[in-house]
Amino acid sequence: MRTGRCQRGASFVMALGFLTVMVTAVVGAVASARTFAIARINRVEARDARLAAESGIEYAMGILASTQAGDPTVSPVTSLLDEWATTGQQGEDEFVIGTQRFRLEIRDASSFINLNSATEEQLRRLPMTNEQIDSLLDWREAELSPRPEGGKDEFYNNLANPYNTRLARFETVEELLSVKGFSPLALFFPQEDISLGTPLVSGNADAQPSLIDLLITDSSAPNTTATGETKYNAQNVNVGQMVGRGIPPPIAQRVIDARNALGTVTSVGRLCQMAGFQPADAIAVVDNISNSGASVLLGRINLNTATEAVLNSVPGMTPDLTSAILSRQQSGGFNSLGELLTLPGFTAESFETVDYFATTSQLFLVRTIGRSGRSTVALEAIVAFRDGRPVVSKMKEPSYTDVALRWAWSPEPSSTIPLYEVSN
Repeated sequence: MRTGRCQRGASFVMALGFLTVMVTAVVGAVASARTFAIARINRVEARDARLAAESGIEYAMGILASTQAGDPTVSPVTSLLDEWATTGQQGEDEFVIGTQRFRLEIRDASSFINLNSATEEQLRRLPMTNEQIDSLLDWREAELSPRPEGGKDEFYNNLANPYNTRLARFETVEELLSVKGFSPLALFFPQEDISLGTPLVSGNADAQPSLIDLLITDSSAPNTTATGETKYNAQNVNVGQMVGRGIPPPIAQRVIDARNALGTVTSVGRLCQMAGFQPADAIAVVDNISNSGASVLLGRINLNTATEAVLNSVPGMTPDLTSAILSRQQSGGFNSLGELLTLPGFTAESFETVDYFATTSQLFLVRTIGRSGRSTVALEAIVAFRDGRPVVSKMKEPSYTDVALRWAWSPEPSSTIPLYEVSN
């Protein structure tokens, strides 16, 4: 009897053990299936979030195309009064496409300082040390000899993790982190020492912009007049051509005399100063003559879209002139570069500012954040105009984590705009 009980007890224990194993296996299988399902959902949502961000870029391109921004033969100026400038309300609007959403912002690339073409004089007005300026110039220039506080291959190849100097243009602003003297603190945060450079906005050090907010690597403007005609090259323009553009013969001859005195014209502003022009005499010259024969001018700052900080980075700028430009932006903008010379505060000494500016742009920065479920994807794209059509010339995912904060967007949108809804 006792033996039978023991056998039944053993059988029960074995059955219980088997059941426990089975339950554990089932629970494990369910957990594994749940994990797999969550992973699959996450992948799908991440894919859809990127598609939403890309849809935001496509939407921005449609806006740019409809306003013909960037095409000087159709729209002679690029200004903050254009539709593209308010589209998305700097990320405040969220556009809905079915279950996907995106926020966006369109910025004129020429409202920034071009890291690849900024002059040394301009860099010295920014919150940079001598070491940073010398190293930046050494990084982007092909010359192999370093500046006094800069660095070339010899410096970078002696680092713990060696690499070569680029000796070419910057591809991204974040590339500055590879350059001697630069750190995340110097790039992403307001300057600690307000004595560096020129205070770019009123206020203390905390009020100053960070370098990342001022710089871009791609910006250009067409080298054309307000009516879309190609500007004449100061190096070879003649009196007849200038007279044909409405420049009085005596003024045209003074341009030729000043050019002969200079030998090589690297600056229209300097040409006007050499000719002894007062601003009123030089308006037609500035509107029709360039210091370059190129069809596109790299790094020009758009008078119609530049911020106070960017304007103040230009050598020769005064507070009065900056204030007058910002006021003009809100009341119609500039139709031609020569209108700069009509502003209060513009004097013969201000001519050095002329070669930094334009009134239109060919490149735009589009920022988008796509969302699907719990996934978000941020993208930055440079949109260029080619043959009158917008195309993406460069696109990247930002390297920082809190993108909305970095772009000065609100954490969440304040309004939604349905573009397409999925019917039940």
